[in-house]
Amino acid sequence: MNSIQLKPNQAIVHLSAHFRLANGTAKTMTFALRLVNIESTVPQEEDACSWRELDMSDFGAAPQLDWTLKGTAFDATSWKWGLPLLPHLCESFANVERLPALEVCLDRLLSQGKGSVDRSWARHFAQKTDVCLLSRLSNLAANDPAGDSHLANIRECISEVAPRWVAFAVGFDAQQGQSLNIPMPVPRTLELVNHVSSQVKRLQDVLGREIALTNVSSMFRYSFDTMSETEFWTNLIQATGAKILFDVPAYYVSLYHQDLDFESELARFPLDSVASVRVGALALSNHGAIDAECGRLSVTHWGLLEDVLHKLPVGEHKAIFLKWFEPLVSSEELVNEIINGQSTLRRLGEL
Repeated sequence: MNSIQLKPNQAIVHLSAHFRLANGTAKTMTFALRLVNIESTVPQEEDACSWRELDMSDFGAAPQLDWTLKGTAFDATSWKWGLPLLPHLCESFANVERLPALEVCLDRLLSQGKGSVDRSWARHFAQKTDVCLLSRLSNLAANDPAGDSHLANIRECISEVAPRWVAFAVGFDAQQGQSLNIPMPVPRTLELVNHVSSQVKRLQDVLGREIALTNVSSMFRYSFDTMSETEFWTNLIQATGAKILFDVPAYYVSLYHQDLDFESELARFPLDSVASVRVGALALSNHGAIDAECGRLSVTHWGLLEDVLHKLPVGEHKAIFLKWFEPLVSSEELVNEIINGQSTLRRLGEL
């Protein structure tokens, strides 16, 4: 890691992170996070030598995850499929008569310039299909959450688009007004459960509607964690009554690096509160499993989803959203991946 020059009023805080490598070896690493407010756990944007950047440096061809498929019969056709609405795909999707559900980044609708999505597109698609507005940068877990003016902009955008679902990532993404651009995982403590719960209730009161929460992948655990990922989400949902946009690969990665068994933990997860699910590619490096969020899915990845689907009560409001955020991916590639997924899940369900 490159050396860091401290600015006035800044300090170095060390965070112990416990990893399980691809070969099963346990390893402890220490990250140095530069903070303005040393009571916070959020690094400033320019200091983001984050776990994502560290672990993306040595990826080659990702080997298959060590996962044994256990097929169980379920009706894969009863689920609605969803794709990400990336800025360059708006016109392509506009010419599709039978659209799948669409996941639209709420943060792109609130921003302007490169990478933004015009609200008129989101409104147009919401009139044709089920749309989920997802904010990855909601900052629900930070000490300085969104102000009233920002919440008013969110409420106006949601009212204009009229989506079926609205979801917010549970993580840190800004500190003292500076954006980190990615949601960072939260410490799993009762204090954080209470803090996030109060922000969720505030958000639901302002928006005047029920929201869903989505989990963020974590490649480490904080040394002061007092509960597992599953326990954190169970307590959070009990406290808020919110629904869950269940990110399957993010959950798998978090459990992998806590050295917890996926199937055992899944059996204890509050699945009755799941509104929809997200699925994407996973990869392995020398640092263990990561949530790649792009690329084609193997049978292994679909097997993870299959294990989740047969445990969930199927309802008309559920959808499977494909996480594939590669900048140049085409609409044809995304649609073909859904077709492949439908076929794979159907075969798995017949095992």
